[in-house]
Amino acid sequence: VRRSAYQSILELVISVTTKIRQLATGQIVMIPAGFPGRMVLILVRAVSDQKCQVAVACCGGRALRYFPVYHDGLGEQRLNPLIFDDVPKERVEVTTFWIELFKQLLVPEKKSGGAKFVFGTLLPFLNDTPIEGQMNKFPGMVEFASWLPPAIGGDNSCAITCTAALYTILRWLPSPEGFDESTAAWTAFVSTRECVLSLL
Repeated sequence: VRRSAYQSILELVISVTTKIRQLATGQIVMIPAGFPGRMVLILVRAVSDQKCQVAVACCGGRALRYFPVYHDGLGEQRLNPLIFDDVPKERVEVTTFWIELFKQLLVPEKKSGGAKFVFGTLLPFLNDTPIEGQMNKFPGMVEFASWLPPAIGGDNSCAITCTAALYTILRWLPSPEGFDESTAAWTAFVSTRECVLSLL
């Protein structure tokens, strides 16, 4: 990996942490991340001066195995995004977390740990709760995420990942701008596709 690539990552990390430190209560920032060939969208929402919520949207690839799952009789559904509640704000303000996350784009999985490291170690660090315990400890996460079937074809365009993230953003918006569940779902999953199709 060229030295300039590491320099670019460092500059990105500094930009991200600066933006997060500037978030006022209720504000949200969206940060693209991921693995080679797979995009992940990270949302950070300031809940107070000390706490925030972090959402991780990814609708394809091996990372999907770490998302809560249930079977509705027709097939499996995955809760997306994965939401981390009660996160001390300083944990997303430090550069170390973001360097480890963005390193996944540069370093081969055998050295960086890939999705197993990110979902098994890095993300649980945010609120000291293992991935499998998030939903039990913070059942309210379901209020801001959607149960979605795995993307047929793997969501290679990342369009479904983007709409899953948009749904959470709309649900997170404070009143009176905030969207109820059905309006947020319609806007994120139907209206956006209608807009795209109208441009074709």
